[in-house]
Amino acid sequence: MSSAPIHTSAYPLIRALVPGAEAAGHMAFVHALLDGTMPGRVFADDTDRPRSAIILPDNGFCFAIGAPDEALVAATLPGIIAQPPPEPALLWASTGAWAAVLGRHLKEPRTRNEYHYLPMVPPPAPRLPPGFRLRPTDLEVANDPQFGKGLDPWVVRIWGGPKSFVERCFGWAVMSPEGLVAICTACSIGGGEAEVEIGTPFEYRERGLAYAAALAFVAECGSRNLRPAWTCATGNAGSERLAEKLGFVLFREVTGYPLN
Repeated sequence: MSSAPIHTSAYPLIRALVPGAEAAGHMAFVHALLDGTMPGRVFADDTDRPRSAIILPDNGFCFAIGAPDEALVAATLPGIIAQPPPEPALLWASTGAWAAVLGRHLKEPRTRNEYHYLPMVPPPAPRLPPGFRLRPTDLEVANDPQFGKGLDPWVVRIWGGPKSFVERCFGWAVMSPEGLVAICTACSIGGGEAEVEIGTPFEYRERGLAYAAALAFVAECGSRNLRPAWTCATGNAGSERLAEKLGFVLFREVTGYPLN
């Protein structure tokens, strides 16, 4: 078994291993790598007839998919740890059986919640404070100084910088008279899904701003024929409440391990 990444020509075979959205969240990250819209590496047990694969996007959301394979992990993990993705990375198990395999080789497990978008009734309309307004994410938003202060610039970096972020994904922002105060945008698009990245600086939280941006984002997903995909760290009570308010339903918890 080779410990080197497979060639992109084998990616169509890997796609058959990707679980469907009904079975697993986070898979927009996997599809984006296989589509070539986001960079990364893929390791597999066999190039011609793969049954197992480790997907390593540069953005740090990495996944073990297909049949759990101890030999694949043992062969590839030393090289992966020696050269991890450029962003802080965790390797997530797509199934409980994969979690057991990874747990024998990695430490410090983390968990995340995965949701399905199943709105039963229309969510309530947002009410923005006076002077606040919604706007699509554009270059001015992407270059706002709140990124790196109150908002995580990770989502701009992984798309290749502000210009590429604006050209290649979509999202909505809430602006105050002072500038950017909330954002909901796609951190990955693939497999018919748009993975949500959402944030509000601490001093602007609990005012419905992220909700307003998220509601606009979900509506745009519908116009683009995409499913919004929501995941969050287990125990992130604010994200869990917001997901429920928007119509997302928790369907499982997944386990991952730091690679950096």
